[in-house]
Amino acid sequence: MAEVNLFKNKTVLITGGAEGLGRALALELALAKADAIVVDKSKDQINSLINEISKMKKKLGRVTGIEGDVSSLKGCEEIIKNAKRVSGSIDILINNAAALVPSKFEEHKNQDIQNMVNVNIMGTINMTKLALPFLRSSKKSGLINISGFFGKVGVPYFSVYSATEFAITGFTEALQREFAGEPIRVMGVYTAGIKTNMFKGMIGKMTKMNFVFEDPEVVAKKIITAYNEMKNDLVLGKNEKSLAFWNTASKKSVDNKFKKIKTKLLNAAANFGSDE
Repeated sequence: MAEVNLFKNKTVLITGGAEGLGRALALELALAKADAIVVDKSKDQINSLINEISKMKKKLGRVTGIEGDVSSLKGCEEIIKNAKRVSGSIDILINNAAALVPSKFEEHKNQDIQNMVNVNIMGTINMTKLALPFLRSSKKSGLINISGFFGKVGVPYFSVYSATEFAITGFTEALQREFAGEPIRVMGVYTAGIKTNMFKGMIGKMTKMNFVFEDPEVVAKKIITAYNEMKNDLVLGKNEKSLAFWNTASKKSVDNKFKKIKTKLLNAAANFGSDE
């Protein structure tokens, strides 16, 4: 029996699409013969991705790039306007753009706090609302919100980032229930760690604490597969799944877990952005 491919011939808009997980997803979408619209702040990264795809000797979907920033409503409006210009439609929206800066809460810079809120929360909400008329006009449309383990369990020294990820989790769950019975599919993705620059300087230290970090290409394949299998949620990472479960079933046990590794987590956060 042939594998189901719900992305074939669909126009898929992906934010944060030229680096890390977004880049890996764009490559998978091209292989799935989707028409991918890649949104990213970096024009150079977009061009690099499109150049890489153009050299692949396979039958692929079309990939176009839009330079854009989801951190403001105006930026999101420009993205949707340009997406309409280059494609005319949006069948599936993947909210992948994210910002992360770990810190002791009292030492967080206001600029970093505001940027995480603007990109992670407002970017996801604004892009979804603006894309909704296009999704409603599509026969089989979809919304994929990329959150993470930090949206299931509050992690010390990732307080603001966790808050923004919890917001995406709640937004996704609410829309799943609100759109139940309608043609729009909503899938929530809760990744473990991903080996990208987003976690630069922390991967080695956090891996020693049994946090899972996967290659973006592996995560991208899992997301594509889960969507094709009609899953509503995808939770990744063995240890992360366990902590998310016990955070609900027995919060005290998770509190004790973090109490033991609190100093190590602070050291990992302090190493953010450095070469390991």
